[in-house]
Amino acid sequence: MKLRFLSWVLCCACLAMVQGCDKGDSGNEGKSVEDITVTGTTGYTKMVLTVGMPLWPGDQENTVEMLSPYFDGFEVLIAEKGAHPGGVIIPEHDGIVYILSPVSVLPDGWTAISGNSVGYTPAGEEIPASLSIYSKLAYAGKPVQIPVISGDMAVYPLGRHITYIPEE
Repeated sequence: MKLRFLSWVLCCACLAMVQGCDKGDSGNEGKSVEDITVTGTTGYTKMVLTVGMPLWPGDQENTVEMLSPYFDGFEVLIAEKGAHPGGVIIPEHDGIVYILSPVSVLPDGWTAISGNSVGYTPAGEEIPASLSIYSKLAYAGKPVQIPVISGDMAVYPLGRHITYIPEE
């Protein structure tokens, strides 16, 4: 009974977070931050997250095949295969910021948004794979560290509008 109640509470929390995203009311705690700045690093390329987008710059073999309609059209910063730029996200308003990361990685302090993955089939593979979208509550002007992981994929920041200021 306790396990069923805990599952219900977690389900409601995830649903509330995703529903808060859909309202598009930036500037309020629990709502998506519409405008973010990413800085403190180099090596990202800005793209629009949509079906057909490459997972690495110039790579047409590993492309997005499926994604949540809410995140379709978001801007995303991608990096070369094996690169791990990191950096920081600086939100313009209080609210929720997002990253895209391999399902096998749960970045510390970030929450996976249930049912909001990005699907692709790795080149030379028959079995589809997915990336998870993670969220974190952030505050206006306060930097949020972009996690650095190992492997081919990097952690990619997501936002409706991203201003990318590469470090010189």
